[in-house]
Amino acid sequence: LMYRALFTLPLLASLLMAACGTATPGFRGADVSRHVVGAMTFDVRLRGDKAEAQRRNFGFGQKFPDVAAHAGIAIERASGCTIRRGTLTGDPAIVFARINC
Repeated sequence: LMYRALFTLPLLASLLMAACGTATPGFRGADVSRHVVGAMTFDVRLRGDKAEAQRRNFGFGQKFPDVAAHAGIAIERASGCTIRRGTLTGDPAIVFARINC
C-alpha cells in the first residue's frame, strides 16, 4: 500500500501540473506566447478579438485586480492591441479580455 501511494502521488501531481497549462475551451489550438510582467508570468492566447492570459507562476493570496492589471499588459504586448475598457474578467489564475486592434 505504501509503495502504491508513493507512485500515485507524483503521477497525480504531474497530471495536475500539465492540466494547468491547458487552454480553456474557447482558446484550444490557439498559438501561445509567454510574457513576464513584473513578478508574474503569463501564457497569452488570442482568438479574434478575444484573449486569455493564464498566470504561470504561483502567488499565494493574489487578488484579481492586481493580476488583471499585469495580465492586461501581457495581453497588449502579445496582441499589439489595446484592451476594451471594462472587459477584463476572470480570476487570479486566468484573465479574459476583448481587444481593439
